[in-house]
Amino acid sequence: GVPVFASSQVKYGLYQNYLHRYLDRPLLMDRATRGPGVLTEASFHKIIGHTRLYGLDGLSILIGTAGMVDRYERALAAADSSGQASFVVMPRLGVSRDITWLDRTLKAALASPHTFRVGGKVLCGGYSSDRLPPAEIAAMLKDLRAIHGDTFLFCGEFDRPFGLAFEEHRRQGQVSAATTEQVRATLRSYLEVADGLFLFPSMYRTPERRFDADFYRNYTIPVVRGILAEEPYREKYLGAGAVTGYFNFMTGSTLSEDGTKTLRRSFEAAVSASPDFIDLPEWDELNEHTCLEPTITNSFSTQRIIKYYQHVQSAEPPQPNPGDDLTIPNLVVSYRKALTLGEKLEIELLNVPDGQGQPYRVQVALLDPAGQTVCELPAEDLAADVLADVTWSVATETLAGHLLLRPRVSVTTAAGPRRTFDEGLMHVTLRPTANYDYKWVRQPLRDVCRPSQAVFEAQSEGNGAYRLSGRYAGDEPLAFLEVLENGDEVYGVDVSNEYPDRRDTLLLDVTMRAMREHRPFQGKLSIEGATATIHTPTDGRYYFNRGNALEINFWLNVWPRGGLLSLPRTAAEGATLVLDFNLFKHRIPVAKVLPHGVYSETLPDGITITLEDYRRLPDVTPHVGRPEASFDFRLTPRQADSVLWMRAITQSGRLYRSAPLRLAPSVSGRAVSLDVFSETAGRPTKVQVEEASIPSLEYRLEPANGSLFITASGRTFWGHLGGREIDATGVGGGEAGGMGDPFRSGEAYPKEARHTAPRYVVENGRPCLEFDGLGNYVVFPREVTPRRGAWTLDLEILPTSPKKQVLFCHHGHYRGSVCIYLENGEIHSDYTDHMLTTTVQRPGLKLPLGEWSQVRVSYNLATITYTVNGRQSEPLPAPGPGLYLGSSVFGGLGSGGEYFQGRLRALRMVHRAL
Repeated sequence: GVPVFASSQVKYGLYQNYLHRYLDRPLLMDRATRGPGVLTEASFHKIIGHTRLYGLDGLSILIGTAGMVDRYERALAAADSSGQASFVVMPRLGVSRDITWLDRTLKAALASPHTFRVGGKVLCGGYSSDRLPPAEIAAMLKDLRAIHGDTFLFCGEFDRPFGLAFEEHRRQGQVSAATTEQVRATLRSYLEVADGLFLFPSMYRTPERRFDADFYRNYTIPVVRGILAEEPYREKYLGAGAVTGYFNFMTGSTLSEDGTKTLRRSFEAAVSASPDFIDLPEWDELNEHTCLEPTITNSFSTQRIIKYYQHVQSAEPPQPNPGDDLTIPNLVVSYRKALTLGEKLEIELLNVPDGQGQPYRVQVALLDPAGQTVCELPAEDLAADVLADVTWSVATETLAGHLLLRPRVSVTTAAGPRRTFDEGLMHVTLRPTANYDYKWVRQPLRDVCRPSQAVFEAQSEGNGAYRLSGRYAGDEPLAFLEVLENGDEVYGVDVSNEYPDRRDTLLLDVTMRAMREHRPFQGKLSIEGATATIHTPTDGRYYFNRGNALEINFWLNVWPRGGLLSLPRTAAEGATLVLDFNLFKHRIPVAKVLPHGVYSETLPDGITITLEDYRRLPDVTPHVGRPEASFDFRLTPRQADSVLWMRAITQSGRLYRSAPLRLAPSVSGRAVSLDVFSETAGRPTKVQVEEASIPSLEYRLEPANGSLFITASGRTFWGHLGGREIDATGVGGGEAGGMGDPFRSGEAYPKEARHTAPRYVVENGRPCLEFDGLGNYVVFPREVTPRRGAWTLDLEILPTSPKKQVLFCHHGHYRGSVCIYLENGEIHSDYTDHMLTTTVQRPGLKLPLGEWSQVRVSYNLATITYTVNGRQSEPLPAPGPGLYLGSSVFGGLGSGGEYFQGRLRALRMVHRAL
């Protein structure tokens, strides 16, 4: 069959601490493979073994910088010692006129027996190859061949012309003959200098953000095949890509996994191209959640599907996985685990043939937390020998009032009685407005644990605290037994007792970041006034644990710098964190962290220092190593109505999730009307929901909170003065912690500005924030402005400048939806919807300079209405929903001068139109 690879940057091992920054993590993690460096031999040996489960030929390794060459060389060395002689690595080269690191890559590739070769030559895939024009790629290849001779082939990734053609197709429904000829001409110009091309189809997204398989199969592939049939190009090579989806919840960009359909349709299209190789991005990209490797939310679904395709390619009969319970169909259950009202809840059941079983009937029901049936979907038949799915769709606006649902899958065969599967499956959360989790859970039924005992309980202890206890017993050793709060790991059974009990000990997490990069960053942090233990180990390069101080020799930027320290809780009131660095000298009383569990300050140059009383899980735990475990601990949740559940993962990768527990749901007893966008109907509609379930975010201007902008609605919605949202929320941000940052690590921030945070002043006895008009801002986390929801923004502001300035903007890495401006005292806005259509709203209302004004901006998914000092505008058209989810900013953004100058003394965001 066609060689099949999965691409990788080989920077995500099976041992890193992935907690709190992503929505997923590798399923088969093992901290025993941890060691120095980014890639360890023990971890990579296991990864090679996992690729074998898929029937993959190997990995393609992305190499775009000198640092990536180092990881590539380590991977080849680990492959040599793995004992897996048939494991193959294909280098995927970036392009550059500086060939130093390309030369080094080719030397390693030519020397390795694991390198993918065609006709005795090393075949190199491309990586964003059309960043350079053909002439420069020709010069690059000429220079490399002058060193290495005719020993390698280069198949460039030349996708940009197809991206332009797809945009025309999206706008006009077809691609013109002129555009097609332009695409052909561009591809021919690259094929004149390269040995082939690689097709990467991830940009083919419909307005619903689903994969456009028809464009890939019926436009891209025929165009390429037609060119390769031409005389000059018949000997050129073709690589075809397939995708699982794309979801970067920090930047907001999304290509839906669509259950397993995106993977299946793109892979089948790739095979139809009759390529020389297939490459699937990526094996292990957690920032973008494109992982092919087994992950907690994907389980072994991708493995089972690709293994089936590989059997078909090789003309071999499909086989079950070792250890499978063959009395259960090879059935994968897929659905979004969190949605907002108005979206479609789609449930896909996919049969994966494995040579076993007879036809069977399936049915799905949705249950409430008490086990009562909310709705039952029609039964459907599946053939065991056909790769096929059944997908049901439910309009979630019809489920308003049900915040938690549990799927129940029923299977009936001719050979036995009806069997039901609900215990252990992931629940579905329906949020009235705010949700940034678009990840699907894709769970094979055969990979669900069936424990002999599973108990999870919560007991209120008053003052918002809970005692959580649980026990799990099964028939195979556990890797992890954890408790999650709204999807974030807050506890894990730790057989090593790595960290002290948090009831008597304060585990203090200290994190420092900066708007821009500063080199060097040198100094130490320590505790004065108490005996402290430093838990951050010496790494011999950047961190040095001296016992009484943690020395740091690094650089300071968006990446987190700092460490974990612990001290007795009784000593916290008299203790001080001492920060002695070349960039700043600073002292923070530890007691400042006690009222809210978090405290943060912003220094000049956007340097933030955040302290957290760390009651969450600090690191992935070592394997439990036995089939049963229990726990008993106390937790103060991030939100009063948080949802918690217990999760068990065995060492073989089987999963169990307990029924969810919703803590102290707020109940007003009043139903209110909420505007939601119905994906089923394609327009806004109204539903009745419990008023207390709708976020009402009233931010408190309290200097005692430092740079934290706190709302009683929970830390999920806290803002930050002059920093990043992760400084307030403690979750998200990806590997660096700053992904999704509206200021793009200083690139989208004024170079001359030195103070990112507004300062507190007191006017008429009330604290307010003063903005300098140069670069002060307040950042709010994702979904404070809900992308798919209605909202009302209330402000009390005193502007002091007539210049054009940004008051409030829904903008993360990309534009989200609305941006509200003030110009010559007149307030106005523009709104960008999910179809990339921008509308402008000019209400004709002015704010007086030097005076306080009350401003209300109300949005109902169709119009925006302004009210300024009691004067109300007409509803102004602004069709939604918004373009991308992302942060929101008050005060300005960008590298120009459109920053608010004046004062703010009140800000409230309510997730409905008032």
